[in-house]
Amino acid sequence: MSVDDTTTEDDRTVRRAAVLGSPIKHSLSPVLHGAAYQALELHEWHYDMIECDEPGLPPLIDGMGLEWAGLSLTMPLKRVALAVADDVSPLARAVGAANTLVFPPGGPAEGRRADNTDVAGMVAALREAGIAQVKQAVILGAGGTAQSPAACSTSRCRTPTWSSPRCRAGQPTR
Repeated sequence: MSVDDTTTEDDRTVRRAAVLGSPIKHSLSPVLHGAAYQALELHEWHYDMIECDEPGLPPLIDGMGLEWAGLSLTMPLKRVALAVADDVSPLARAVGAANTLVFPPGGPAEGRRADNTDVAGMVAALREAGIAQVKQAVILGAGGTAQSPAACSTSRCRTPTWSSPRCRAGQPTR
């Protein structure tokens, strides 16, 4: 995928964003963002899906031009996002994972801010469902994607329980 197309056929500046991860084909992010861009009449905005693993993230970002506004990150990129960022939000630093890289108007060459919007989304979903606190939470997984629900459960759960992919079913570990 080319990451340097900056204008449309009629010379309008294009703004781009994408979801990155591996595997990524399952992601609905391009459909959701595309619908939002259409509803908001952001005709120069495009949202892509890019297959990318941890070693591929730094060179991919380094090759992006000024048309890039930011990236949504999923597994396995949530931890490595902190390493490629110039600035890390306090929440992303505390969680140890970022799901968003935001670039200034000049693209990633001018700066890269890592943030975590997963925790706020989870807290809002629980609040909307009327859940103020739970007795116990089971978190399946142990990577960067599992770190956000762990942070969320810290404020909503008395005793979070971890279950790593290496655990046998039915035998969660802490």
